[in-house]
Order: sequence, then C-alpha cells, then structure tokens
Amino acid sequence: MKSYLLAFRTPLHLGTWRDDHTISEKVLHSDTLYAAIFAMWARLGNADWIQEALNDKSFAISSAFPFVRQSTQSVVYLLPKPFGRLFPQHAQNGAQAEDSTERKKNKKVAYFDAQDLKQWAENGKLAPIDKFNRKGTVYSTTNLDAIPDKLVLVQTQERVSIAQDPAVNPEPFSLERISFADETGLYLLVKGTDTTQKRVAKGLNLLGLEGIGSDRAVGNGQFSVTIGPPFPWPNIQGAKRQLLLSLYLPTDKAEFAKCFGDESLEVGYDLMRRGGWVTTPDAGVKRKNSIHFLVPGSVTRATSTDQIIGTYVDLAPNPGASPHPIWRIGRAICYPIAH
Repeated sequence: MKSYLLAFRTPLHLGTWRDDHTISEKVLHSDTLYAAIFAMWARLGNADWIQEALNDKSFAISSAFPFVRQSTQSVVYLLPKPFGRLFPQHAQNGAQAEDSTERKKNKKVAYFDAQDLKQWAENGKLAPIDKFNRKGTVYSTTNLDAIPDKLVLVQTQERVSIAQDPAVNPEPFSLERISFADETGLYLLVKGTDTTQKRVAKGLNLLGLEGIGSDRAVGNGQFSVTIGPPFPWPNIQGAKRQLLLSLYLPTDKAEFAKCFGDESLEVGYDLMRRGGWVTTPDAGVKRKNSIHFLVPGSVTRATSTDQIIGTYVDLAPNPGASPHPIWRIGRAICYPIAH
C-alpha cells in the first residue's frame, strides 16, 4: 500500500449532488478519485487499464484526507473520526457507556492523528479529549504543535455565467472554493500491485496538471503529487471490526449482512447520496442515476482478510444505450480494528 500526497497549487470546488455552487464538499471522495484517474488513463490512450482495474479485486483507493508535512521525511496523516463510542466507561449495569462531557468534546473532532488511531485500533486505548490534544477539529497527542488552527480554508468567488446565445443576459453566481494551509494538503491510500501503483501515479500526475473538481478551465483544482512516507497501519491479526476509508457499495446482500450481522459488536455508519451530470458529444448533458454509499468513518464488523470490500455500478442515464458506461466505484479500503 502506498500513500500519495496532493499539494494543491490552486483552490478547488467539489460539487454536491444538489448542484449548488455556493457550497463545496469538504472531502475529496474515493468515487471522484477513481473516476478522475480512469479519465486520465483514457486521455493517455490506456482505456484498457480501466476494465483491468475494475476486475482487479486487490486494487482499491481511499478517499482523500488531510495531511500536515513536518519535514521532507515526516508527515502527520489524519483519518476520519470513527462513528460510535471512542471513550467507553463501565456503567453500573455492566454495559459500555460514555460520559456526556466526553460526547460533547468528541462531537467537535472530525479527524484523528493516524498514530493515535492506530493505538486505539490495536488496544482500544485513547486519552480523553482535552485542550492538550485537540486543536480545532483535530485530535493528536504527539503532533498537535504541527497542526494549523484551520486545515481547510473556505472562500467565495464571484463569477458570471455567459450563455452562447447573445440574447441571454449574463448571470452572476457565487462559487465556494476550498484551499489548504501551508504545508498541508490531501493524501490518498492506494492498495494494488506494483503495476497498478505505477498506473495510478501516471494518472495522478496528469490529473494534477488538468485539475480536479469544477471549473478546471479557469485553473481550479491543480496540484503536485509525491509519494508519502510509510503509513502507520495497525498490526492486527483477526480484526473484529473495520473502519471504512472509502465510499462503500456492498457487493451483494450477503456481504452487507456480514458487515452488520453480529449484534455483539458495536457498529456505526452514515449514508451519502452520489449522482451528478455527464456530458457526451452525442447526447449532450444529462443527469446520472444516483446511488447511496456508506461514508468513510463508518465502522462495521470485519468482513475481509485482504481489507478490501465493495463493488461498482454503471450510473449511465440509459444503461446499455449510453455511448459508454458511467462507473461509480464503491470498492473500499478497510482499516482493521482489533476490538
């Protein structure tokens, strides 16, 4: 597994399924990354790599999460806060409970230092949240000084939409864009063979020049790519639960049942609707079909020893009649949890 660090040179806008330009997604999700890399492969004349990747069940990409660079060899990786209780205490009836004060502090945290989450995944230990280990939305017991007060910076850009028809008046609109503090950016994890890693690197390098997100024609979403230092992955054999690091679409009902079938293990999850628009030379602009995914941070029962689950689906407006399939990938990397 490799980590790829994306250092953004220009702000970006990540559209939502509501197509509201005044709001940008704050997370660059795995399905967007899959689609963007596939598009770059096709641009490079290697469209055959796409089907090979879809068939390769050892290949998976995480969503992109923040990182903070401390030096050329040192990076603080941040991971999404797991859904569920992180600081359990024994209640009088013997069940696991969590202090109300801890719950309030927990709500303010969105990301955990990967070093701290590794310890929690392996032995369930995590120091209670206080002013010495929380800055903004980030929890870290050892790297708090390196964390900026704000990881993601939000700005609104005023734009004008000019129609091709000169009889139509120009229409102003607002576009929310996100950027990142100095020495920060987004990283993604990629599981796959050496050949796949080289292909992903080629796709990301071209994507960095092309840009990702909306309004790339005016320079939005451009970045540089470097390979990050080793990621602190938990050393666990026989995990009981797993933390999703990608958007997840179950392969079938049986796989979904495995994720939630054991009532003795606490799970937590949220759903996200994904859709959007597709533009083709022949068919013009049409809305894709929509689908719901389990989001990163969801915690389920451990289901896979290779730590990859999920599948993909064609969201073309008219499957079979469209010029090409519109793949939406729900293959997820799973972070093991021992307890």
